[in-house]
Amino acid sequence: MSDVLVTEELQGRMSAMLDMLNEGRILDTLVEFYAPDACVYENDNLFAESRAEAYARQQPFVEGCSGVYGAVRAIYRDLGRGIVVLENKTRYDHPDYGPGEIDGVHVLYWYEGLITREEYFSGARAAETANFWSSLKRSATS
Repeated sequence: MSDVLVTEELQGRMSAMLDMLNEGRILDTLVEFYAPDACVYENDNLFAESRAEAYARQQPFVEGCSGVYGAVRAIYRDLGRGIVVLENKTRYDHPDYGPGEIDGVHVLYWYEGLITREEYFSGARAAETANFWSSLKRSATS
């Protein structure tokens, strides 16, 4: 498969994933876009060693929400290298925790159409990470 076709396929999959996230379909994106052996890190700590573990750890919170209002956008894309960086400002309503907002940055590494590694940053690390990737001056459409 040519590099152009791989890049076009990744663009389409990434756009579909963004649509799902912005519809609040967080768990569906894990099933659809993460490789079975994908590792997920949170602020440099291992969060999950597989898609199934990531799903199991997020499911109780996400399914408990009475509303999820996606606000996710790409701030950096290098589709040729399979790197996509997302800024996440999703809001949610949860009966136990009340209303809240995610303030995070996801660095996603794609291989053969699936995410094989996610590095998620929150708090001060989110701002640092967003500034770093934004400073690389890659267009959000490249």
